[in-house]
Amino acid sequence: MGGSGGPVDYTGGGAGPGGGGGDGSDGADECALSFETHLFSPVPGVADRLSTGDLLSIRVVGAAPAQVGVFAPTLGGAQAGSVAGVRQLPQLIECLDSGVSYSGVVLSASGPNIRIRIENA
Repeated sequence: MGGSGGPVDYTGGGAGPGGGGGDGSDGADECALSFETHLFSPVPGVADRLSTGDLLSIRVVGAAPAQVGVFAPTLGGAQAGSVAGVRQLPQLIECLDSGVSYSGVVLSASGPNIRIRIENA
């Protein structure tokens, strides 16, 4: 597996610098996630066809250990890559498993370096 590397920025959601999903201690919705990251393990022939502004669907794929797949509805629903290496990942998987929907959008795309934002649908 490989990723496109680079720093990961976190925005929105929780208390404290960098945001996240909140810890629920003040009644915050732990599934109200919003963060930016790079697409991990971009799938050739799919990820390289993504453009800035493309909408993405986010789903759990596989069983333990579960992974979060990033899919491109505009490309027949093909998997474009996955989400990895973000601190929100365990909460994202838990919320997806409980039926919360998330969507993504391509913020920038330059070869295998694809930056996306994920948030509640």
